[in-house]
Amino acid sequence: MSGTIFGNSGRNILRGPDQRNLDLALIKRTRLGEKANMVIRWEVFNVSNHPNFANPASEVSSPGTFGEISAMSVNSRIMQYGLKVEF
Repeated sequence: MSGTIFGNSGRNILRGPDQRNLDLALIKRTRLGEKANMVIRWEVFNVSNHPNFANPASEVSSPGTFGEISAMSVNSRIMQYGLKVEF
């Protein structure tokens, strides 16, 4: 078993940074007649555009990157809209 380092540390002892995510949706439903509706929808993901960093690297066998955070866990702000006709 060369290259593998075993220790006596417990599981899940590393903690990552705090995660904050706020999503928002605005929906407007309008009647187009007796049997039809129009739905306008606007959605925003990560409204506050808060950076959410991923967990730190936990591989002990690569000491150069151990504990380093090199990725994001959530995308930056994303918006989408849609128009739907229901009948």
